Parts: sequence; structure tokens; C-alpha cells
Amino acid sequence: MLLAERARLVEGIAEYKRHHRVPVVDRHREDAMLERIARLAKEEGLDPRIAQQVLRTVIDSFTLLQLEDLAVGGEDDDGPGEHR
Repeated sequence: MLLAERARLVEGIAEYKRHHRVPVVDRHREDAMLERIARLAKEEGLDPRIAQQVLRTVIDSFTLLQLEDLAVGGEDDDGPGEHR
């Protein structure tokens, strides 16, 4: 399942972000992903808003997991608020 695969990847990404103190949220990347999914959806005859809403839900859900992971694993960091 693609979401399970993404979940496994996010674990590694969260660790990388913690180690390198990279912010969890990258709005420019998210915007680019949302624009791309809208274009692809339109090419396939799907309302781009549906594709964007699905992707936004996936992004938000995995962002929450990363923030939770950083909060649990990052006690010796500046705290989860510093990673946003």
C-alpha cells in the first residue's frame, strides 16, 4: 500500500530533519506538489480540487506524525515548536 510505504519513508525523513534541524513544514514544496497534482488530475479528467484535497490530507497527516515524532524524540532539542 502506498500510504504504508510513505509512512516508512517519513520515519527516515523525520530523523534526518531532527538531526539537521530542518523545519518539518516546507510550504514552497507543498505548493509545488499541489500545483503538480492539480495539473495531473486535470489531464486525467479529474476535478483538480479533489486531487488537491486528498494530497493536502496526506501532507497534513504525515506532517502531524513528524511533529509528534520530533516532540517524542527531540527532548534534547529546542522543542517541537522550534521545528515548524
